[in-house]
Amino acid sequence: RPAVVIGPPERPPLSGVILTGQLRPGDAILKVIRAMPFPVLLARAELGFLKGAHVESLRDLGLLLGMRADIKDVMLLSQLYLLLAENHALLNDKERAASYCQLAIRLIDAQHDTSLLAWSLYCRGKLYVFKNQLLKASKQFHLCLLLRKKMSAFDGGADCLFELGSI
Repeated sequence: RPAVVIGPPERPPLSGVILTGQLRPGDAILKVIRAMPFPVLLARAELGFLKGAHVESLRDLGLLLGMRADIKDVMLLSQLYLLLAENHALLNDKERAASYCQLAIRLIDAQHDTSLLAWSLYCRGKLYVFKNQLLKASKQFHLCLLLRKKMSAFDGGADCLFELGSI
């Protein structure tokens, strides 16, 4: 007698459904999906986030979390954690959002790389936003802005940080 499994059926990865249009993509398609470069999958998760499909974005990010041991780029991994934090914050799970921000900060700070200092300050600002400590957040965003200006990286993101820091 076969065992009866109670609960929802195992869902295929969302990327397989998107690529093939089928509900159950074949093994060959799943192999292609897993071979996709990490930045492409991260960009697709970010696109889902920007479209407001936070649950789908979290599914894609969950797939990426399984691949994090293979990724050596600190910037990409910290972006993954920050995107996870943003999704959870918009789904009203501020505690989990703060924990993902802390993971990103630990990862960045462990590198002892001065070129990542502005990104670390930005992540700290986000952490304070999720913890509802807006005064500390604005100070971190302002420091991030000053550092980016000193490094001649004044762009649209720096303008945004400047506006947040001047509030």
